[in-house]
Amino acid sequence: MAGHDQERPAAPGVALADPAADRPAVPRPPRQTRGQARVDAILNAAAMTITEEGLAGMTMHALARRARTSIGSLYHFFPDRDCVLDGLRERHRRAVREINRQLDEIPAAVWTRLSVAATIERLVAPYFDYLQHQADFLPVMQGQMSEEDGAAFIRTIRHVLEARLPDIDAARHEVYAIVLHAAGTGIVQVASRAGSLHADACLGEIPRVLAAYLGDIEAAARQ
Repeated sequence: MAGHDQERPAAPGVALADPAADRPAVPRPPRQTRGQARVDAILNAAAMTITEEGLAGMTMHALARRARTSIGSLYHFFPDRDCVLDGLRERHRRAVREINRQLDEIPAAVWTRLSVAATIERLVAPYFDYLQHQADFLPVMQGQMSEEDGAAFIRTIRHVLEARLPDIDAARHEVYAIVLHAAGTGIVQVASRAGSLHADACLGEIPRVLAAYLGDIEAAARQ
């Protein structure tokens, strides 16, 4: 019959099959992931602004320009300047907690075979490296480190002392750990107020101070 082999037109309202319909769609990034990426970009811009212009220069309008976003979009993620600073502080706290965790995983045998100077270097180098790459840390975190973060570092120091000074009682380990922590963080606090000209010099003295104290208590323990 004529037209038997001809393609039959689709009935009104009936869509023809799409050859691409069975192809898997390219997944879009989850909304939450895209939102987190935007938050990270804003916090990175805030850190750069603080590094270059100080805390006083980190206004919402300056941040919007740096982040290349509208002021309305910025306020969508961060209602005010304090919320931006809180976001930076929480990011720094997470990084410090991760450093503590990695130090805690170092076996005791490693700490026992290091010299005094090498022990202190191994202990403080991860923090120094972080400060070097996160120049906003000192102005943002001045007076903002939590007691929990301090206690975590003290536990790490105590772990080192227990390995190196096994004959000292637990009470003395705790005291020595507290003093080492106080000496290090005290210099960091002074450095945060010293300005860029003296901050690096102050931080550079931390290993010498801590090594002198650790060397003294180890010498006393051998007597």
